[in-house]
Amino acid sequence: MPVNYSVKIEKLHVKEFLILRGFVELGGEADPFEASMRLISGRIADGSADSLRQAACSVPVYMLFGNAWKKGEDAQKWLCSYDMACENFSGAAKNGVFGAVRLEAGEYALFDCAFEREGTMAEAYAQVNELYWGGWLRENPYISAIDPQYGAEPSGTSAIELYLPLNPAAEVFSVKIWFPIRKIK
Repeated sequence: MPVNYSVKIEKLHVKEFLILRGFVELGGEADPFEASMRLISGRIADGSADSLRQAACSVPVYMLFGNAWKKGEDAQKWLCSYDMACENFSGAAKNGVFGAVRLEAGEYALFDCAFEREGTMAEAYAQVNELYWGGWLRENPYISAIDPQYGAEPSGTSAIELYLPLNPAAEVFSVKIWFPIRKIK
């Protein structure tokens, strides 16, 4: 699936989100990209995404990856948060339905991608991740701020994903992912 993309470094200010908590497993046999899209589809179908928008007084719905994680029972597996989120412009507090996440200010590598032909969002998500983890991160003087192998602490940081439209069945879409980074010392 061909992609046109650009990458730039951005400094983001503190952001407050209302979230619907979700998790995906990495390192197992299941495809984490397909699992991520099933999670998004379920939240759209059951009306949770719209409820989140209303509670936060915010239109864009983001996905936050990696602000919480733990090692699985199998040493090769990780359970990572994958939260549906809206910037919290309403000031609403977490409750029995929604959680809250505060992302601290930091540097991010913004991958802004437009896909030229039909494909699935899961394929696009996998391709953007490969561009970042398999290429850009290795070629630049940064480390991931959410990768535990670099001593990352998940609290206060997350990859921020924006899919337009937020519809895993869409045939034409764009993806923006802000990957949190730190300069190599």
